[in-house]
Amino acid sequence: MSLDRATMDERVPRDFETLRTTILERRESLPKRIAQIAAHALDNPDDIAFGTAASIAASAGVQPSTLIRFAQQLGFDGFTSLQQVFRERLRERNSSYDERLQALRVKAEGGAGHRSIFDGFVAAASTSLNDISRTLDDAHLEA
Repeated sequence: MSLDRATMDERVPRDFETLRTTILERRESLPKRIAQIAAHALDNPDDIAFGTAASIAASAGVQPSTLIRFAQQLGFDGFTSLQQVFRERLRERNSSYDERLQALRVKAEGGAGHRSIFDGFVAAASTSLNDISRTLDDAHLEA
């Protein structure tokens, strides 16, 4: 790997929050179609995680090649590498939720009182709502 390639790899967003921040910082300078897919990606991250290049491009109103150019603008080798960041976001979110549910099951099996279990559900719900609030883009709310 060349030095230039190694330097570029260090700047590639490896998690969703870094990717989101990078997109928001660069969106004004992106070409029109790339900006269009960038907005679509931030508004529909689950679609990016699970969709095919063809289905995502169709729903965003761009050509599939635009997805590849978008990924490359952000330093990725291709769209599949970018898509992994969106998939990892879902894995992290789901594992966190699963961990909270497992903790509640352990409490219930351990004979915890109803109030303790209820408080656990409230805490889990609160954490989930805080996660949503933290990751939701204001522009998405106004759309």
